[in-house]
Amino acid sequence: MIDISVVDSDIDVAPALPGDSENVTISATIRNLGNTDLTNVVVRFYDGDPGGDGVQIDSDYILTTLEGFSSGVAQVVWAPDQ
Repeated sequence: MIDISVVDSDIDVAPALPGDSENVTISATIRNLGNTDLTNVVVRFYDGDPGGDGVQIDSDYILTTLEGFSSGVAQVVWAPDQ
């Protein structure tokens, strides 16, 4: 069974309070709660609601392998609008 999870506490933004023109790194822990090993898991980060007018940040992040009952970290560097 495929069961992937990300909750609020799995997302980190550093630095939390970026200065002017400072990039931030957004990291998300992706958890495979099932017993099926997964390959090529696509992770996307958005500025805003992806179901609405949100804009994807950078390109897709691919977790090449995510074994059953394990986790992996995806991250992107973002330059927020100033």
